[in-house]
Amino acid sequence: MPGLIHGAIFFSAIFLGATMVWEHVLRAPLPIGALDPIYRFGLDVCGLLFLGGLAGAAVRRYLLRPPRLHGEEALGRPPWWGLRSRRWSAA
Repeated sequence: MPGLIHGAIFFSAIFLGATMVWEHVLRAPLPIGALDPIYRFGLDVCGLLFLGGLAGAAVRRYLLRPPRLHGEEALGRPPWWGLRSRRWSAA
């Protein structure tokens, strides 16, 4: 399951990112003619896959909580405990 989630996020981000760079940065619309509705549908599907992958990752991380993702909470510490750093604390 995690591989599908990561794949959905990665491949849809690559496709959407390449499309945004091509159309908005390079300002070069794709000359695909009659296939434009299929192309736009593919963009919609990739957008939904991306959002679904993010939702699946969030559910897996914060609701299902596999044992290896427990981290500091398994030691009885709050989740933000690991964010403290010696260089930021007043010594």
